[in-house]
Amino acid sequence: MNETVGSVFQRNWGKRNGDGDGGGELVVNFTEFFRILRRGLWIIAACFLVGGFVSYVMVKRVPPTYTAASQILLGKQSQADNLLGDLFEGLALDGSQIPGQIALMQSGRLLSRVAEQLELDTRPEFNAALRPDDGESVPLTVRAKRLVSRATERVMAALGRPAQQAATGAATEGADADSPLLRAARAERQSLGEQADYVAGLSSGLRVRQVGNTALVDIYFVSPDPTIAAAVVNSVADQYIAFQLEEKLRGTRRITEGLNERIASLRLQVEAAEGTVVEFRDRMLGSNSGGTERFEQQIRELSSRLVQVNAAQAEIDGSLREIDRLIEDQGLLAVIGVLESDLLGQLEAERAALQMRMARLEERFEAGSPRIAEAADDVARVEQALGQEIMRLRDLLANEAAVAAAKAGSIRDQLRNLEQRFLTLSQQQIRLGQLEREAEASRLVYESFLSTFTQTSEIGSLQEADARVVSYAQPPRAPSAPNKKVAVFLGLVAGLFAGLALVFLRAFLDRSIDSPEKLRRLLGDVPVVASLPSLRRFFRRVDPVSVVNEKGSLALAEGVRTLRNTLMLRRTEPGWKVAVISAQKNEGKTTTSLLLAHAAVRAGKSCIVVETDLRKSSIAKVLDLPTSPDIVDVLLRRVPLKEALRKDPKTGAHVLSAQPDIADPAGLLLSDRMTEMVHELEQLFDLIIFDTSPLVLVSDALPVARLCDDVVLTVRWKRSDTNDLRDCLSMLRVAGVPITCAVMTMTREREAPRYYYREGSEAAP
Repeated sequence: MNETVGSVFQRNWGKRNGDGDGGGELVVNFTEFFRILRRGLWIIAACFLVGGFVSYVMVKRVPPTYTAASQILLGKQSQADNLLGDLFEGLALDGSQIPGQIALMQSGRLLSRVAEQLELDTRPEFNAALRPDDGESVPLTVRAKRLVSRATERVMAALGRPAQQAATGAATEGADADSPLLRAARAERQSLGEQADYVAGLSSGLRVRQVGNTALVDIYFVSPDPTIAAAVVNSVADQYIAFQLEEKLRGTRRITEGLNERIASLRLQVEAAEGTVVEFRDRMLGSNSGGTERFEQQIRELSSRLVQVNAAQAEIDGSLREIDRLIEDQGLLAVIGVLESDLLGQLEAERAALQMRMARLEERFEAGSPRIAEAADDVARVEQALGQEIMRLRDLLANEAAVAAAKAGSIRDQLRNLEQRFLTLSQQQIRLGQLEREAEASRLVYESFLSTFTQTSEIGSLQEADARVVSYAQPPRAPSAPNKKVAVFLGLVAGLFAGLALVFLRAFLDRSIDSPEKLRRLLGDVPVVASLPSLRRFFRRVDPVSVVNEKGSLALAEGVRTLRNTLMLRRTEPGWKVAVISAQKNEGKTTTSLLLAHAAVRAGKSCIVVETDLRKSSIAKVLDLPTSPDIVDVLLRRVPLKEALRKDPKTGAHVLSAQPDIADPAGLLLSDRMTEMVHELEQLFDLIIFDTSPLVLVSDALPVARLCDDVVLTVRWKRSDTNDLRDCLSMLRVAGVPITCAVMTMTREREAPRYYYREGSEAAP
């Protein structure tokens, strides 16, 4: 199904798993789009013509202006510029400085010189005192500015601001004229001098722009006078070149004076720096003997000796530790193979001989023999001598280790002292080098400034401007603005777009139902079977039944017949009940009911129109029938049904009218008597048409609709609201009442279909 979103867009719901709950996407309804354009064509055309006319009138009232242009070339450097540019990079003109030069051309200082040269105080265009007071001679833009200024003053006066401004002005005037505040506030005006009043006029019409990425600059000025336009741009070019040359000469003079003062200061700095170097060098040589080479040689020698002593000490310490470990673990005799001495060798040989002798004695004699005991004493004596010799050798080795450690410490102290002296000498040399560099830098700066001073003193006469005029402006012959053709074209385009915006805005804001297509989208599966046009003659409405009888409207007659045929095809037996409903009042329910009854009578069916709108009855008044007795009398059993029936001579159908101001209309329509009356009508008529009350306003139509076989929904063209229609459909859906079909009422006759059936003739287009 499709859901309408606005008029031009509609949402297309896809299907997911066989149901219609899939996600929807917006699609453009081109039919509705072009229909909106067609219906709003006169608005678009009117806005189009009004836009062109307004732009034409405005262009005719705008005074013509003339634009003159001159061109200059920047970056033309002279020999003096090259010299100064090498020394001072900021004075060289490059591409990045062109915007700054353009700003200089538009500055107040330069424009004040232009105003003074051209004597603009004598021109009414710039001097307000010389302008005429009559409004005809004043340009439209100036008059508009004056009106805005006056309106602003009046608004400020209404807000009470002038009093505050007056108080502020009085306080300012009371201040000292030479106060720093006033001097700072008036700095710009004082710098411009007497030409301050004319600079604003020049600045508003002056335009300066760079030509691409080149050094060419175009100068434009717009003025009502072509001569003034050409004079201003030419004067701006000349004054810029003159101003630039003056600034360069002033800068050269300022540089020369600054160099002279700087050279005198640098001369003293160079002398002081060189004297400091000589004094420091003498003091350094007096406090140290030799140079860094001698210190480095001594440090290398001591370092080599220290390495050797440390190696010997490490070897002695290792041997001593090994001896102590063997003595502790295995005893004194275990280190015999480690230590070496002649006495130790003799004692070891003697001990070995005694041990061999003792072994032979033990083989020959028994244990405890005096000779064995004597041999054992000899072995013990020799071993004691060995222990004493070992301890002597060990102590000797310990003394050697102590001597090596003392020697290494002495060499280390000497090396540390020598390194400290070398470090002091290096620091002094660094300081000396720094002083020498400072002296050299001061000397180079002094020489550079001296050379620059010599050059700048000789190039004053070589100064030239960095720019030259490429072309001067001529007084323009034709005005540059306004461009009438472009202005009118833009006005037409603006009017066209304004018309389109207005038409589509009206369409999007319009919630009325203005076409059968829109009604079909809202109703979904409910068919829209007919469009019933509204009939007017000489700006007054006419009776549609009379027109149908007279065959004066084929569209209306064909629409009614289509509705009748649609309903009759659904049921042919008598007692057929149809309810005609609508969402709001005045949507054509009564007229549709009467026309449908008339069509049914012409088809040979007996028909009755029952008015069930018990709050606002209208059938009796429309058909000029008696109002009593009515349906209320029948439902309240005051009169029999047949006495309340009236036959309308125009339609040929019977009518059961109603009277308003009933206390409980819905309760009366829900009564059992209402059901009985409907059954009685089924026995009397083939077709029973119920004219109901508006469904959104009151719910009286719901019980009537539930009693009927078919329900016809009437929707008034361009009057029925989409929200009301949705509410109506929702109420019917909740009540379980299906809609058979819908008709659009009171349409324009040209909106109806163009193929009608005429009796006794062929189909008419």
